[in-house]
Amino acid sequence: MKRLFQQQTFHKKKHSLSSGISLQLRNLTIDNKDKQRIVFSGIQPTGNLHLGNYLGAIKNWVILSNTKNKGHTEEERNKIKSLIHKEDENIEIKNNNCSLLHIKEDDILFHKKFFCVVDLHAITMPQDPIELKKSSFELICMLIACGLNPIVNNNDGCHLFLQSHIPAHSQLSWIFGCNVSENRLKRMHHYKDKKNENTSIGLVSYPILMASDILLYSHIKDHSYNHEVYIPVGDDQKQHLELSQEVAHQFNYKFKKNIFNIPKGIYPLHCNRIMNLRDGTKKMSKSDPSDLTRINLIDTDDMIINKIKKAKTDILQEPIYYDKEKRPEISNLMEIYVSLEESGKLKMEDLQRLYPNLDNNKFKKDLSEIIVNHIRPIRENYFKLLKEKDYINQIIKDGADNANEFTQNALREIMKDVGFYGF
Repeated sequence: MKRLFQQQTFHKKKHSLSSGISLQLRNLTIDNKDKQRIVFSGIQPTGNLHLGNYLGAIKNWVILSNTKNKGHTEEERNKIKSLIHKEDENIEIKNNNCSLLHIKEDDILFHKKFFCVVDLHAITMPQDPIELKKSSFELICMLIACGLNPIVNNNDGCHLFLQSHIPAHSQLSWIFGCNVSENRLKRMHHYKDKKNENTSIGLVSYPILMASDILLYSHIKDHSYNHEVYIPVGDDQKQHLELSQEVAHQFNYKFKKNIFNIPKGIYPLHCNRIMNLRDGTKKMSKSDPSDLTRINLIDTDDMIINKIKKAKTDILQEPIYYDKEKRPEISNLMEIYVSLEESGKLKMEDLQRLYPNLDNNKFKKDLSEIIVNHIRPIRENYFKLLKEKDYINQIIKDGADNANEFTQNALREIMKDVGFYGF
């Protein structure tokens, strides 16, 4: 997968616009002055969350959710900056086009943080209505249990809501869908992986709704406001983010004005993708029929210990070392260890030195303890929150109210730019 594209060369590498358009886009530069930095991301309410979901996405959400907007330390600023991929950082510094890289002590780090359960995305595949409602509520509880800080608790927190409660997401999706070709969408991995003879239009247009989710929070209104959105993404979602960037470029060119800032990606520090505990070449997944392939966030201590004990390593008579090609299973366990290690400063070479012997038992025992200590409070908080229905419903309502106010303002201006009467 290519990393996020350079603005000047994107249309030479990707699918839809000519090189002449790309050259003209260079003149549509966006001033960093008074940019309001927004964080946005979403997750589907399907099945129990597992360690791969946590390390690939939610752990980053927690960091972003709990970072102070003002009064932040240099260490906190550097921690957030480090989440921008190095290739993108070099591009953005060169173009002076990423305000997060230039923040100072007195600047607001993020003006707003939006996280949601993308229940509209979930129905691209058949869903039982009762189960969908139940899993949406449970996922909000789990996100808070993992450490997301809803704004109802703290002014530096985040807005947490359900995607279906925000009509602007669907409305903008229709506008975008009328400007992106069907063939372009059918090249997306999501469609290729799940298509069959009964494939719905929703599965084809899924990436357009995702682009709408993102770009509603990256809108520019002349001299009134200038929103710059940052998207925490895992390895699976890079292609969708690239499409959102492409759509933003297309609209800025087509309507000859800066309608959208180009969204930026934020990446996990250590691991993009946590793999199957029984097969290091496959992703850890909710859908795998064997529960031994994953660590669920609701697993008991004993279940976690047993799963790590039975996790596949390899038959090489060598101490542990990191090599995803030659030793995918042991490398996967090492990634989990480094990602959950308490100091956050442990490197792979440090981990290798800790276990110089051939026996993997000590390594697995220590890894089990690290995972148990990390997941136990999440699990306990989750089961407590399930009983606080009124509290959770209030968080969802407050989050939706704030997201609706924000997105309706943006949608009205976009509809005006497109040419709809009365806006």
